Amino acid sequence: MMKFPRRSLLLLAFVFSLVGFLGEAVPAEALASRTSCFSDYYTCMNNASELDGFWRRAAAGMDCYVDLAACVYRVFS
Repeated sequence: MMKFPRRSLLLLAFVFSLVGFLGEAVPAEALASRTSCFSDYYTCMNNASELDGFWRRAAAGMDCYVDLAACVYRVFS
């Protein structure tokens, strides 16, 4: 088996990550929508954390997660 120097492996990982990043280029409005999805999720989770009782907080947190998934799906579909 051929051994690569550590520096070559790091460079190769960087190149692959750069290609992956550029391959997922999205329009500006989609990027803004994605940012909005996560800021809405943060607000929702913050509100959920202020509820009384474990089960209410857990249910509200799951609802926030479902809303986030739906928002991200809308942005990328």
